[in-house]
Amino acid sequence: MVSESMFEADQLWADKQAAWIKIGIMEGFTSAPCCVQCDGMPVTPEEDELFMEGEGSCIYTMRLYHDDFERLACESHHPPANWRKSDWL
Repeated sequence: MVSESMFEADQLWADKQAAWIKIGIMEGFTSAPCCVQCDGMPVTPEEDELFMEGEGSCIYTMRLYHDDFERLACESHHPPANWRKSDWL
């Protein structure tokens, strides 16, 4: 059974993420969140062409975690998430 405090914590987490994303979009630092599986990567036409030719440079993405359980599951399954994190901390 989900308690009221768990719901409030989830909502606080979501509100913080939304505020952070909105600032990034308004300041021109990030795109709106999109699903790489459904929507594809937000790239320039030149990047798309290079990718199709088997070339191109790195395009950085960030995973938005729903909660700590999802974060831990992703970090344990995807080692680069940990390697790259150390560059920012």
